[in-house]
Amino acid sequence: MKPNPGGILEIENTQKIEMLKEIFSQYWEHVRHQETQRLSFMNSYAIITAGIFTIVFSPLFERDPGVKMLLLGFVIALSIIGILITIAWRVAFLEYLSKANKILEEQGLKHLLPYAGISAKKPVTVHQAFLCFYNLILTASLATIIWFQSNKNICLTLWISIPVLFVFSVATYKANLYYEKPFKVEGKLPPPIV
Repeated sequence: MKPNPGGILEIENTQKIEMLKEIFSQYWEHVRHQETQRLSFMNSYAIITAGIFTIVFSPLFERDPGVKMLLLGFVIALSIIGILITIAWRVAFLEYLSKANKILEEQGLKHLLPYAGISAKKPVTVHQAFLCFYNLILTASLATIIWFQSNKNICLTLWISIPVLFVFSVATYKANLYYEKPFKVEGKLPPPIV
């Protein structure tokens, strides 16, 4: 850095390059971190849910329906939390991805944009698959509660569970659409490096 007559420091091109590399690296690492968080939560969720469903359908708790209802209620709550944090992590993912892409665009490296056009080629994204999984487990937990409470009446269980799945799926889809709006990075990043 060199001081100029006005007292403002001028940044040399090599320092600009290093600063942009570091900024891009931080944005990109944050994007990867969001993916890692989502996967870690899903792994824990799957293990907990599988364990609970194993306990609920085991003969050990056949005479104690209160424990079954409590455990299934916990799975429902965990599923709702899973939906909400998956959407929240998607927001952060898109925000930092757009910032990293903006750096590449302004430096004339648009062809290197990560994820460019990938989601347009996929019929279902990983994010959508995660949301569907949480919705299905939530509905399966509710259906299991209804099934046990109705003395294993399958018609009543389906009659209530299918509309609930539809309502939760539509609500999740609408929330997802709201947050899937493209992020626009405000302002201009530093000028391209020559």
